[in-house]
Amino acid sequence: MVETLITSSVLILGIILLRFLLRGRISPQLQYGIWGLAALRLVMPWFYPVLGWMGNMTSPFSVMNAAETIREQAVSRPDLGPLVHNLSSGQVTHYTAPATMVQRAAGIDWQMIILILWGAGGILLFIWMLWINLRFSWRIYRSRERYGGDTYGATALPVYWVEGLATPCFMSYLGDRAIYLPKGMVGDEKRMRHVLVHEDCHARRRDHIWGGLRCVLLCCYWINPLVWAAAFLSKRDCELSCDADAVRRLGEEERFSYGRTLIDLTVRPRAVSGFLNISSDMWNGKKAVKERISILAKHPKTTGIMAVLIVSALSWLAVCTYTGRQQEDDIRIRAEQWARAFCDRDGKALYGMYDPERPEGFYGMEPVMSLPEDPYISFGWSSPWPMDHVFQIHNQDNQSVITYYAMTSDPHRWVWKERITWKKTDGVWYVGQSHLTQYETIHSATEFYEAYSGGIAGTAMDYRREGMAETLNRNARTDMVYQDLLSPGLSMEMLLNLQGGEAAVVKDGEMTVAVYTFPDKSQAAVSMIQPFGAEGIWIPEEIREAPEVMDEGLKPEDGGAGGTEAQSITAEDVIRLAGIRDTEDLAARTADFPEPNDRDDKEQGDYFDWFESYMFYYKGELYSLTISYRREDDSLEDIILVRQPTSEMLNIYRTPEDVKHYRMTLPDEEGIRRFLDTHTAMTDYLTYRLPRGLSNQGYTEALSSTGGNVFAASDPEDIKRLDQLASHIDYDFVPHSWWAAGAVERYSGGWPNRWFSQGELADIGLPWNHSMFITEPVRVIDCEAPALLVLVQHDLYTAASLEDVEAEYGPVPEEDQTSRMWYVFFAKPDSSEVYSISLNADLYEDTDVLKLARSVYFTDKAWTVK
Repeated sequence: MVETLITSSVLILGIILLRFLLRGRISPQLQYGIWGLAALRLVMPWFYPVLGWMGNMTSPFSVMNAAETIREQAVSRPDLGPLVHNLSSGQVTHYTAPATMVQRAAGIDWQMIILILWGAGGILLFIWMLWINLRFSWRIYRSRERYGGDTYGATALPVYWVEGLATPCFMSYLGDRAIYLPKGMVGDEKRMRHVLVHEDCHARRRDHIWGGLRCVLLCCYWINPLVWAAAFLSKRDCELSCDADAVRRLGEEERFSYGRTLIDLTVRPRAVSGFLNISSDMWNGKKAVKERISILAKHPKTTGIMAVLIVSALSWLAVCTYTGRQQEDDIRIRAEQWARAFCDRDGKALYGMYDPERPEGFYGMEPVMSLPEDPYISFGWSSPWPMDHVFQIHNQDNQSVITYYAMTSDPHRWVWKERITWKKTDGVWYVGQSHLTQYETIHSATEFYEAYSGGIAGTAMDYRREGMAETLNRNARTDMVYQDLLSPGLSMEMLLNLQGGEAAVVKDGEMTVAVYTFPDKSQAAVSMIQPFGAEGIWIPEEIREAPEVMDEGLKPEDGGAGGTEAQSITAEDVIRLAGIRDTEDLAARTADFPEPNDRDDKEQGDYFDWFESYMFYYKGELYSLTISYRREDDSLEDIILVRQPTSEMLNIYRTPEDVKHYRMTLPDEEGIRRFLDTHTAMTDYLTYRLPRGLSNQGYTEALSSTGGNVFAASDPEDIKRLDQLASHIDYDFVPHSWWAAGAVERYSGGWPNRWFSQGELADIGLPWNHSMFITEPVRVIDCEAPALLVLVQHDLYTAASLEDVEAEYGPVPEEDQTSRMWYVFFAKPDSSEVYSISLNADLYEDTDVLKLARSVYFTDKAWTVK
């Protein structure tokens, strides 16, 4: 019904505009006939149950597309969404304590109220209209007198005189069709002939039936003022059309005398209720008569060109108003609104667009950081995140695939794809199911083509956009990590987030192509370009078919294959170092090694050791192999393998003295392979939901006894404060978690000490030196494991280090000499593991870390039984 109201209103406005523009330029019959288009649109809903297709006609030009856009924009506003849903679907939203007028209004069933008022108004109007017509018909039927004069050539209907009748009319009462004349017209034969011909035209055209339909439509749509306007104007145009038909029958010589008859009728009064009378009367007001005289004088006719224009205009109006909105457009609009709210991290808007019957599905989405009972909805994290509203949408049937391009400030981009299934409830499309795939690491060609199905050039993955390549090119000159971008193979791997395989670089004519072979032996190929010349970085240009490297005409690019001996060592080179004995043995095993990526010249400086460092990738992760020598005699000091993203470290060689002193066991080949193939992450043990503004920096084994994740802040003021704390500390001795925004850490081996009371964690020992509790531990409830909250102060300087720093840089403010962290420790009586989650007390309150702690869930691997 709402759709009919909107479309018919637009149609009536269009017809009124046409009537205004074309008045006096087209025939009255056509002017009256145009109203049939509006009447047909208003009666269409009556036939939907029989002809269902009438209610399913859609068009991209339907006015409902624009109406739906406006409605959806209102729905996307969290404050108006419940009220709009109420009005459109009858779903009442009950607030426990409504704070605003909108919230109070959303708690009222407006749809039911409107339907009751609408129905009651229509029934009352119908009763009133029925009373007017029955009363009028009975009165004239009872008091009529048969006219005995000659009516031949004017009408074949019976003609009656009625005492006190205001105006001539044609009336059908109980099947008795007749023309009724005022008694005062007796003796004026010419004027009476004009009247009889006019009323006979009404009878021939069955205008009393159209008048009845007009009144019924008024009863159905009385709430719409435009329907009243249409009824009024269509009745006026009915008289204009009947005038034209009457003059045609009377002859052109009677045109002006017919007009005088109309003028004579203006002196007669008319009842207000006459508008609701279905009888066809000859007089409908002085203004109407004035218009009728004007039209009679102009005698307009419809030209061929005008007919074509009218048909075109009416066809366009019909297309716009006889059709509904397209389902595809509905879903497209909703998908765009969802994607924008996703990028904005607008949890309230997204919740309003999720299936109201399954709110648990919304809270099960990965980016949702809140629980159903929370007073607000926290959605998303700091970075990487698609914060720049760059996304692509593909819709098919009731499903959408939204491709987001997450980014950091490095700059670097990742592809995310959200697959949405839409569900229609009460005429509104809601997200019934959402699945987000983050292609942060791509391990097969299948994943590669899923992630980059839209190509690279021209998309957000084109690093030539927004100055990203320029920034990366500058970074490559100073940062060793970005130097990988100087190799096309390594650049493809890094910028397109590929892992686990190796790239080979080939020349295909003038084109440089990097072919990446994944662990499952599948391949993907990308053309690579150097936008800044031969000394600049390589970036991906577009996806290509993977060529065979050994095909004729294709030659390996010199020095360009990522992971080849020409650029770096390999994991196999490192494994061969197992059991190394001395520098001579080392020299033999590393004879085919390339130049080190980094080295400390042994002829310079006073440090005890000098070193050579090699970088390589294995299964998509960056490793460093550092070989250290004693400066005094160039003897071998140690060989250390480090997994760079996590700081996990393996000693491949230490001096015999160190091995004996520290009771070390150096790995054999199998031990090195096991280290390379075994990767630890905190998600192996627990999951949690970071508040907005925080993000994980990745797993670090060096944190605590068995590793952890440090949290990074995104707010500029927070970053400034953390940088201030870390400005002069010794990074080798101060754990990163002490001067970070926060961290999650794991401790093992019965350390730190903890004490339980009736199964609950009652106290805990400090896991670190140079730290102290500055509040008493408080037991935390509603956590998955026994937990304690405590505020800890860490000393960022020893007395000696502070003295050295102040001698070089000046006084360090007292508030920068220590850091304060809120900690929640988790432990179980039957396990040797302890976990902590922390937030910097300068930036967060205890309530923040408690909320974070209550979002922690432990995996089956988290707790080792003692």
